[in-house]
Amino acid sequence: MNDQMLDIWLDRLMDGDQEAFEVVYSMTRTKIYGTVAAMVSRLRSSSIKAKPRKRQMSRSNEMLGKKYKK
Repeated sequence: MNDQMLDIWLDRLMDGDQEAFEVVYSMTRTKIYGTVAAMVSRLRSSSIKAKPRKRQMSRSNEMLGKKYKK
């Protein structure tokens, strides 16, 4: 499926067409899954953490003069 066809289906989807949703979903799910999987893999392998640990948050808040609340 080319970009022009996808644009047509996306226009129909934005108008609330259920068939268009199903077509766009089936056309893009594999690529979207691959993109998200790659992003998660990079996030896990990088030094950036998605969620700081409670202790890290508590210490950061202490440095800012705030108490950590659950």
